Amino acid sequence: MKSSKVYYVYLSFYRGILVYIGKGMGKRKDHTQNGKSNSDLINEFYFRYLLLNDLPLDTYIHRNGLSEGEALRIEKELIKKYAPYCNKCAGRY
Repeated sequence: MKSSKVYYVYLSFYRGILVYIGKGMGKRKDHTQNGKSNSDLINEFYFRYLLLNDLPLDTYIHRNGLSEGEALRIEKELIKKYAPYCNKCAGRY
């Protein structure tokens, strides 16, 4: 039987400042490092790094081995607590 606990919650930092919180599985977190995010703000960090030699986003897995529901709950709690700049649901843009 395949495990349903394949999700994780990840955090992205710019110069030590938390700017994005997400949930996913597999390579989902890679969108913060490749300019292919649905978030224009996340992509801006990537292109500033690529074109202007700025610092890249540092993205880390905060918790893994989660069900989708657990990951969504943790993601929502963290977004509510920290209101990261690049999360739409944090009301930043």
